[in-house]
Amino acid sequence: MWFIFSNHQRHFGEEIDPRFRVKGLEAPCASEIAGRSSSVLGARNATGVHFELDATGVVWEQDPTFSGANVALYRPVRGSVAFRWIYPGCTITLNPSSYDIKPDDYNGLNATGTAGSVTVNFNNQPPTYGGGAATTWMANFTSNCADGSSSSGQVRAGGSWLESPPGDGQAKENGTLIEGAFSSGGDDYNFKFTLTR
Repeated sequence: MWFIFSNHQRHFGEEIDPRFRVKGLEAPCASEIAGRSSSVLGARNATGVHFELDATGVVWEQDPTFSGANVALYRPVRGSVAFRWIYPGCTITLNPSSYDIKPDDYNGLNATGTAGSVTVNFNNQPPTYGGGAATTWMANFTSNCADGSSSSGQVRAGGSWLESPPGDGQAKENGTLIEGAFSSGGDDYNFKFTLTR
């Protein structure tokens, strides 16, 4: 990369101060972050009942409308979320057991689809991140238990598959890597997303 100086009040033959340094002041534009995330909701429930979610192939696209002042905001636009309902002594089958993420498909009134965002703040050194995402959908379930009982019906599947640590998390590799594994309340989270362009 070459820098061309202008209006620097230097005369021909004089050298530019070699201590000159350049620092980028803006977050990357038109970028995406991609990767995967998983969560175990109710991980330390005394009954053993909990929910497992795996979000794979997730792509977060920068939203220029809400990005600026060296803070980039990303929304999930692609990927798949799988859901498992773990109930000791019973086997629960869900249909569908997964959901394909689509941009802007969240229906707040019916609480279905994917909602959430992640921000990366490049004003901080190193950059920090914060945010979360959840996907919910309606699924049919069948439960068969060891005691011979069974049931079926419809349930709202899914839940939160990404949260940031309390406060903001610290991004890695100059803001190009968001990675973490932590517990919050009774829930566990594990995720890794990399800036792709």
